[in-house]
Amino acid sequence: MWIYGRNPVLEALKAGQVRRVLVAKGVEGWLLQELKRLGADYTLVPRIELDTLLRTTHHQGVAAEVEEPSYATLEDALRLAEARKEMPLLVALDGITDPGTTGP
Repeated sequence: MWIYGRNPVLEALKAGQVRRVLVAKGVEGWLLQELKRLGADYTLVPRIELDTLLRTTHHQGVAAEVEEPSYATLEDALRLAEARKEMPLLVALDGITDPGTTGP
């Protein structure tokens, strides 16, 4: 799965969820410095390559391949709450439209 945009990519790197990073040629130096500081290996590619891969031009010049998020069933969540002897907090979301909002 691909995520894009400076903040989503940097946060995913901090969380250790990134397989690889693509950066558009010509991106500002501060982003490259931050990627290096976080120990990210990145590949410089033509901007059109990101446009094509992501099917958008709103990627801010950076994209990262991350693992698909894993989801638990309601039964799994309730079983875990019961094992911990805690009252579960359940949050239901519908209509999330930000493509970078997949959660940790």
